[in-house]
Amino acid sequence: MNKAQFTAAYAQRRGRDPKDAKQDVQAFLDQLVESLADGHRVTFKGYFALRTQKRRATRTHSFGIRQVDVPEQITVKWRTGTNLRAAVQQLLADRQEAA
Repeated sequence: MNKAQFTAAYAQRRGRDPKDAKQDVQAFLDQLVESLADGHRVTFKGYFALRTQKRRATRTHSFGIRQVDVPEQITVKWRTGTNLRAAVQQLLADRQEAA
């Protein structure tokens, strides 16, 4: 599901005008990006947690162990919460039973 499909499904589910739904989804994404860029951890308890992390030097074992400098960049780490995992597993199980 891409952003446009998600926005359309959200609009239909909430009974919202598609343009308003598009603004809602974009506002959510903008706030998410801004919070992560400010160094904040974004947590929806039980569903997911996002945080930024600077990459660090790493080691390679290809020609003996040696330190490899990796250019510094920011990565975003996603952690799935137990509620989200359980909800997806339950929905998949329900769909298999119905089939």
